[in-house]
Amino acid sequence: MRNLAISLLGIASMLGSSGCERQPSIEQASTPASATTAEPTIVPEATDSGLALKRGILALSEERALFKPCGSAEQWWVLDQSPQLQTQALMEQAQSSPVEFYIEAYGERASAAEEPQARGFEHLFVLEEILYAGVLGEVRGCDAPDATYIVSARGNEPFWLAEVSAQQVLWRRPEPPKEIVFGAPQTQNAEGGVRYAASHADHHLELIVHLQPCRDTMSGEFFAYSAKAVFDGKEFSGCARVGK
Repeated sequence: MRNLAISLLGIASMLGSSGCERQPSIEQASTPASATTAEPTIVPEATDSGLALKRGILALSEERALFKPCGSAEQWWVLDQSPQLQTQALMEQAQSSPVEFYIEAYGERASAAEEPQARGFEHLFVLEEILYAGVLGEVRGCDAPDATYIVSARGNEPFWLAEVSAQQVLWRRPEPPKEIVFGAPQTQNAEGGVRYAASHADHHLELIVHLQPCRDTMSGEFFAYSAKAVFDGKEFSGCARVGK
């Protein structure tokens, strides 16, 4: 799944901290909230026959994990097939149960008929990779507008923000120059990640995004990508989020 996740950045790139605590991996737990004792038979449904990026609310408790897609009243039983059993890791880091997260994740809907633990539920959400997660109520959830960026990266202490779209790169900081809008970036693969570069007048910006778990040190939000920005020769570290 990590290859699929990094390919999203690759496709997006063709279109176009000290404030973040990098983590080499999410600690693997021995008994995830949605684990099963036997390998189930997963039957993808025709409307969701392939992996897709989905937005929704992930509700976690000691007994189970449930997913409600944005714009839907249905809840799906979560079958966690992520590399590091991310549902359990998120619950442990939240230090409370039950807890709800707004997430952006790769996965697909499937029939729950062959999953004994999902009795009473019509659908499974076969979770392959969480790309972003924030505690509901502390971050905007399904009410947030759809992303217009390819990649949004930010860090703290000092705060910085860089948003990449096919047409431009936005750079923002509290100190002057507070905001610069660069033109369309140059994009290339860079050591297992993607590098965006743009220049404007006397300013130059590089943003390098890698598939490496990252947490915002102030908000606690989880990101599947880490980022490094170099603005006029000065380096900034942070986390990154994939958009469209």
